[in-house]
Amino acid sequence: MLVAPNAERLIAEALKLRVEERSDLVDRLLRSLDEEESGDLDAEDRARLNAALDLSDQQFNAGQTVPAEEVIDRLRKRKP
Repeated sequence: MLVAPNAERLIAEALKLRVEERSDLVDRLLRSLDEEESGDLDAEDRARLNAALDLSDQQFNAGQTVPAEEVIDRLRKRKP
């Protein structure tokens, strides 16, 4: 994947952040994408989406995570 030099510098700086700071950064970036791409969401749907993102962030910060391998296995089992 080709990344602009400015983006590479931002990524390098972001990787120096503590885990909590990186998590917050990711959350904010994802929210910005949601805002751009979810123009068809009404206020109620947007509130539910933001609540789900907040809960996910809280669970992550509390160490309540699921290993990636387990998530991938679950997704593969759901596939028809």
